[in-house]
Amino acid sequence: ALARHARLPEGWALMLGNGSDELITLLALCCSRQDGEQPAAMLAPMPSFVMYPLAAHLHHMDFHAVPLRPDFQLDEAAMLAAIESLRPALLWLSHPNNPTGTLWDEAAMARLIEAQGRAGGIAVIDEAYQPFAARTWLDAARQRPAEHAHVLVMRTLSKFGLAGVRVGYLMGDERLISQIDKARPPYNLGSLNIECALFALEHASVFDEQARLFARSASACKPVCTACPARALTPVRATWCCCAWPLRARPPA
Repeated sequence: ALARHARLPEGWALMLGNGSDELITLLALCCSRQDGEQPAAMLAPMPSFVMYPLAAHLHHMDFHAVPLRPDFQLDEAAMLAAIESLRPALLWLSHPNNPTGTLWDEAAMARLIEAQGRAGGIAVIDEAYQPFAARTWLDAARQRPAEHAHVLVMRTLSKFGLAGVRVGYLMGDERLISQIDKARPPYNLGSLNIECALFALEHASVFDEQARLFARSASACKPVCTACPARALTPVRATWCCCAWPLRARPPA
């Protein structure tokens, strides 16, 4: 049902996780080194989802953050330099980004993904907030499948509207998914979770309308941000309005 809902590219498969948090942890587990050698590297632009550095810490990976530009877009040059020097086992690109809600430039993303492939690592596109976005990286994977053998796309039903059900799913080349799935604990999802997910997917149009309602509600915050000494960042593809608040000078002692 999820494969039909996501319209998986040809030759791709998916695996389920107890929310996307479990999938993030599983990927760190699969890419970590336990032989006493130099820890494997994980790379992500920051600020982004807090679970990336947490999973790296739990599984003894070296987490490396590349700061976003002042407009909260990717610093492509810095990211490319980090990929070349660190050769990370995992590259995370949250799209739309959490917590800024911004969509990255897709041409820049494509260059980062290509560089990660040359470095021999895995690129993960975290589409947790995809229900609020107008696009998905799966479109690029369908158009250029040969360039995406090292790419995974991760989603969750939490932002679809079922946060308490704890159903995440990871999509990618079936050969890659089959290897990652070996690390998945047995019975990581209960039958009630699965039944709730199946019921929701049968009524996907209702949840799609709910996502559109949330997006409209978030956009209503922009006039408030404009009236404050803060700059609203647009477009925001999430359930909130993100603002860059200017730092104030400290008052004299």
